Amino acid sequence: MKFEQLIKQGPLLTKYRNRLLYALHDEIQQAINSLLETEPVILFQWNARPERFVLFPAYIKRIIELLGPKHNLYPSLLAKQLYFEAYLKKQYEFNLEDDPLRRKQIQNQTLSILLKAFQLDSSAAFITQAIADLYLMNNPAQTDSMLFWTELTIQRSPTWIVPYINLSLEFQTMQSGFKNANIWLNKALGFDSTSVILLERLVC
Repeated sequence: MKFEQLIKQGPLLTKYRNRLLYALHDEIQQAINSLLETEPVILFQWNARPERFVLFPAYIKRIIELLGPKHNLYPSLLAKQLYFEAYLKKQYEFNLEDDPLRRKQIQNQTLSILLKAFQLDSSAAFITQAIADLYLMNNPAQTDSMLFWTELTIQRSPTWIVPYINLSLEFQTMQSGFKNANIWLNKALGFDSTSVILLERLVC
């Protein structure tokens, strides 16, 4: 990849450093911004193609090293680094683990990483939603925890419909709460009446 130079020490780094830094920071931000979209293809990529982001923690770590801890972007960048570390841990360990005890351990480890990210950037909706998603459709159910973090996400990004959809799925699947599920779906409908994933949920 074009950014591999960034995480290597070498003579080319000085010449291309600023260009690479800005380009990589922009790519990372675009990846995060894509989370706010609700196109099925984009959501599929986030859920099913984690390999696209496997080097992001190393890239962000290198940006932090080059900019230094006094840079105004330091807290936000470190929060993003932790977010992608947690995302990859969830995708490659938590989601693939069948043993309940081990699954709980991984959940706690992932949660610990995300809480550190939240402390660094408490305004980031993608972080609070990542925490909420850790509680989605667990056995036993952890609906109260999911509701708490989803509501924090909605406060930060009220028109992002994915949190509403996930919460409706939690109530319908884990609580048999079809009334509550429909309440959250209808709230999402008020923001985007053309979303494919929302319309699919409405007919389920």
